[in-house]
Amino acid sequence: MRTKYIKADNIYCFVQRDGIMDTNNALVVFQGKSLRRVWNNDEWWFAVLDIVAILTDSTNPSDYLKKVRKRDEELNKGWGQIVTPLLVPTPGGVQSLNCANTEGCLRIIQSIQIEP
Repeated sequence: MRTKYIKADNIYCFVQRDGIMDTNNALVVFQGKSLRRVWNNDEWWFAVLDIVAILTDSTNPSDYLKKVRKRDEELNKGWGQIVTPLLVPTPGGVQSLNCANTEGCLRIIQSIQIEP
């Protein structure tokens, strides 16, 4: 089944050919930046690198996240329980991305040092 993206109320959603919106897989736009998410086990899971990119304005969020994990040993130890690789639909196709639920996102955000 063919899908395409449409924008509705600042949320980009997949639309199937029959015109029914699939809000279970949606790309959210936050302050002009994309935040990929997927519905899994009855809750939203968010792409971790997108969260880091939005909060830090880093040009290399992957490297920034590596440094965060190195600095926070507790986060690094529990990484496997906080983050789960999930298949996330993107405009370029389905990708396996490290995702976290709301609780996991808050834990990761605690470790990010925001510069004033």
